[in-house]
Amino acid sequence: MNGVQRYLAPTRLTQALAALAQPGGATVLAGGTDLMPQTHAGRVRPAPLLLNIRRVPGLAGVTRDGEKAVMFDVENDHADDAGFAARSKDDRHHFRFIISPEDAAEMEDLRGFTRDLARRMEADLGTRLDCCGDLGHHPVG
Repeated sequence: MNGVQRYLAPTRLTQALAALAQPGGATVLAGGTDLMPQTHAGRVRPAPLLLNIRRVPGLAGVTRDGEKAVMFDVENDHADDAGFAARSKDDRHHFRFIISPEDAAEMEDLRGFTRDLARRMEADLGTRLDCCGDLGHHPVG
């Protein structure tokens, strides 16, 4: 990644704000799962500081409009995330996927896209999947 000199993962909002006030700029991310693909595709050029806000209470899982992320499933806009966590706790077939389409920023209905993908996976596998997700993380840039 061109130009990156430091990585910082603050745990307090005051730390994050102080880092943002430093000269040279920062690329803010909340996990960074799509930073490398976005950088390699030439859509993002990271600043000298990578600032990961995922560990700052209240900032992880925030939607585009600033609201707290809400879990959803294939059928409902408000999934029982605690129930899902309990059901999958000891399931040796529990898998987690990060769905990060390259054109996610232009998609009007990322939730619908994710639901369609889950339905296609169910059809391909020939079984019902117990799944849920959130849209609290968005592409950088």
